Amino acid sequence: MKITHIAWGYYPQWKGCGPVIYVHTLALAQRRVGHEVTVLCASDRHIDGASPFALATEVVEGVPYVHICNRPVHMHDFFNPLREAHDPECELAIASALHETRPDVVHIHNFVGLSSDIVAASRLAGARVINSMHNYLPVCSRDDLFFADAEHCGGPRERSCSRCLGTMVGDEDYRHRHAAALAALNGCDLNLAVSERVAEIYRGQGVRAELIAVERIGSTTAERLWRHLGAARVSRAVRGVVDRDGPLRIVFFGAGTPRKGLMMFLQAMRRVRHPERVQASIFSGLAPDQAERVQSFLASCDERVRASLSFHGGFSQDDLDVILAGADLAALTPRWADNGPQTVFEALAAGLPVLATRVGGIPDVVRHGVNGVLVEEGDVDGLAAAIDALSGASARLERLRAALQPPRSMAGHVRALDHHYAAAGAGCVTSAAAERVRRVSNTEELIGALVEAVASPSAGETVLVDAGADERAARMLAAIDGRVRIERDADVAAERAPLDVASWPLTDVPDLHSHLRWASYSELIDPALRTLEVGCNAGLLTAVIAQRVGDLAACELDSEAVGQAQARLEALGRPDVARFGDVCELPYADESFDQVIIADVLEHVCDDRRAVRELARILRPGGRLIVNGPLPGYDVLFPRPWIQHIGHVRDGYDRHDITELLKPLFEVESWSENSRAAGVLASHYLAPTTAALPVDLIRARQLESDPASEPYGFTLLAARSPALISEMEIAG
Repeated sequence: MKITHIAWGYYPQWKGCGPVIYVHTLALAQRRVGHEVTVLCASDRHIDGASPFALATEVVEGVPYVHICNRPVHMHDFFNPLREAHDPECELAIASALHETRPDVVHIHNFVGLSSDIVAASRLAGARVINSMHNYLPVCSRDDLFFADAEHCGGPRERSCSRCLGTMVGDEDYRHRHAAALAALNGCDLNLAVSERVAEIYRGQGVRAELIAVERIGSTTAERLWRHLGAARVSRAVRGVVDRDGPLRIVFFGAGTPRKGLMMFLQAMRRVRHPERVQASIFSGLAPDQAERVQSFLASCDERVRASLSFHGGFSQDDLDVILAGADLAALTPRWADNGPQTVFEALAAGLPVLATRVGGIPDVVRHGVNGVLVEEGDVDGLAAAIDALSGASARLERLRAALQPPRSMAGHVRALDHHYAAAGAGCVTSAAAERVRRVSNTEELIGALVEAVASPSAGETVLVDAGADERAARMLAAIDGRVRIERDADVAAERAPLDVASWPLTDVPDLHSHLRWASYSELIDPALRTLEVGCNAGLLTAVIAQRVGDLAACELDSEAVGQAQARLEALGRPDVARFGDVCELPYADESFDQVIIADVLEHVCDDRRAVRELARILRPGGRLIVNGPLPGYDVLFPRPWIQHIGHVRDGYDRHDITELLKPLFEVESWSENSRAAGVLASHYLAPTTAALPVDLIRARQLESDPASEPYGFTLLAARSPALISEMEIAG
């Protein structure tokens, strides 16, 4: 797919600006999955002798940037609202650039420094138009709906923009600008709000509700912070480890503008009852007028308050690992309806509970009393009281930390955007291949239909499901392969038995592979025991188990998959089941579980002996361990590069190998081998996810192999030994 992003600023010149970093890392991630991506940016560059809005191109880290140069204003054009509404020269430049890139999708991230004509020019290019609402610029000339840096504002239909901005331009011009922006947004195929509050505000401004969807952004910086800081911090908190024995270390980081709420935080620090229990570090680049205000504030404070504060100037996202490593808590107190504050995402990813104002997109990710504390905007006394409470309650702070979850990955965000683009009509592929018909009446025929559909993705296929079959089975087959259409064939109902799936614990996201895996060891699971699933991935199997086991926990190393699992389980009324966890360092206390399920995980783990020791540690003596995995030789179905891509570090285990691995911590009590059909289905989910993989070869190998012939994997039940043996004895 050809995608052109329209934004303000460019990398690396503006790498200290969050939206610039976001667009650049998004473009890189989209290129990695095969999209052709260009960034069309409102640039600060000037070309001598060239016309207004002249274009110039450069390539940054493989991403073509088309600079719109010689613009009449750097950012906001407060004195020219009518130019921001309509600028023929800007529209012509955008149209010219898009004529060269010929995108399928134009994804707008910012109107700053341009005009509302972006949408019309994109339409003229024949592209689908997606707009991400990172700020309020279309409906507010200063982009924040925060009147004169003092209070929340309902926009130009309610307040005087000329008085807010001090321009004394007629308010009718600002209302005309607002109307032009609404027409542009309602002319987009889709507007993506970065938080629920942003969606609510734009609906109130007049954007049609059916054209708005909430799509929270991914952040590579947050991913990095989770890997470097957050994962280990959260794991220790879950174990009940409390490291702090000195003052509460609070970090405030962000722009030094009044709307970011630095002065609210400083006033709260002034009212803290025990400032000696707190050490606050402020990382913020202050303009001269703001620096003077801060100096005046400090001069009015007593010595104890001044001693609790330190100022460190501006920062870039590259500095955050060091900055956030030295803090216990982040205080982020914006006063405006901050759309989707990246500082909050970054603090949470670094393992810091967040003390924040209840504004904008913050309540979407900070849950009061769960992973942070929220106070009302302007409630300085409430903020001070919260600081006092946390400074004297280390255990409470660690409970908040233990509830933190991995951030959304950029890869997951890219996949979500692909769905939005497709829903808008971009990149849709149709097939003129002749339609084939297949009737299915039992599970084996269902598997066969799937394998054949996977092997011939370009051929349409109608699968006729017997009228007597459970409707849930039809939904399951449709979920397995989007190319399969379900119809009811009443004529064959009397001849064929219905699909035998009525007893399967189907969920809202039916998944045949998980049901096959469940069938391989469902009889081994005791539903009355406290159970942990290790390596739950996106929660498909977990959702099946959750309908049979009452006391269930699950953990997963992949941050994106954890979020998917949580969403899936929340739909079943089990919101607290899944969390982040590494099998080599499980975030649970000793002897916490009676039963552990680990399916298709050990073949991914380099230090599988360490993993086994962790499994033994969290199981009570005599506890049950249920292991599922591939047998050696499964590469008959899958080529070696694909196996390596999905993270397998060994070619499965035979019965002798897995028994030796588990000794002496576990004693194997039962062993069974599974049909190759499950492996065929596994590849169906994984192979299409990366365009670079040899999918055709995988499918050819699957067809050459009879799914019912040789075994593919194993399932075993083992019991934990009565007493753990030291690592030295194991090594010996």
